[in-house]
Amino acid sequence: MIPNVSQTDFIAVVEWALALEAFIRLRLKEHRIVAIGHSAGTGAIMMSMRNFSPQNPPYIAVFLVEPAILSRELFNAHAREREESANLTMKMTLARRDSWSSKGAAAAYLKRRLPWKLWDPKVFDTYVNHGLHSIVTHDGETVGLKASKEQEAMAYPQFSPYIDSVELFRERCMVIPFHLIFGEKIDFMPRYIQDALIDPPRGLLPASATWVSNAGHLIVQENPTGLALAICDKLNGDIFQLKSRM
Repeated sequence: MIPNVSQTDFIAVVEWALALEAFIRLRLKEHRIVAIGHSAGTGAIMMSMRNFSPQNPPYIAVFLVEPAILSRELFNAHAREREESANLTMKMTLARRDSWSSKGAAAAYLKRRLPWKLWDPKVFDTYVNHGLHSIVTHDGETVGLKASKEQEAMAYPQFSPYIDSVELFRERCMVIPFHLIFGEKIDFMPRYIQDALIDPPRGLLPASATWVSNAGHLIVQENPTGLALAICDKLNGDIFQLKSRM
């Protein structure tokens, strides 16, 4: 357990999934929805379909960008490695600096360090301008992360929703086109996780798989243009020629 963060405070992937499901049922019933999830968000997107009939899915297509999902068999085969990786990432997240004297000081600090120095400049500026907020303390005003590092760290050791997501993928991939998009650099998710999601003999049949250059796991931040082009390429396919509301 991470100090100062209880399980009741932590918002898990399954809770995000329930929120997505509720939003779809309450506000988007008649809409044709294309879902896009990245990393842990792919688990939330997949789990949001859990309570819908496989024959009546909430989405007309799903884009899984650098998905963090893996089968039970694959997890069991690599359990020690995955657990050690998750725990290391959690510790590194907790050790990160998370407050600065100003947004300018934060930008100068982050720009010199990984992973931020690899980010697209517009993404980096957006992160600094909108991902930080003012914090008033006894010593004055500082800026810190809007999403605390403790909350982020709690997400890494959660495996069950990502395992369950693969079963949902298997059950629904003949009904919904699932498009997989990966960064060409293998810097966080192992290649065997990518390859395992393209396995027709085991019933895993994505509609497409695309690898985007000049990007790794943080493809959204590192090459947003390449990612956007990869998504648009599939959105321009025959299945999307009918008018739809995103």
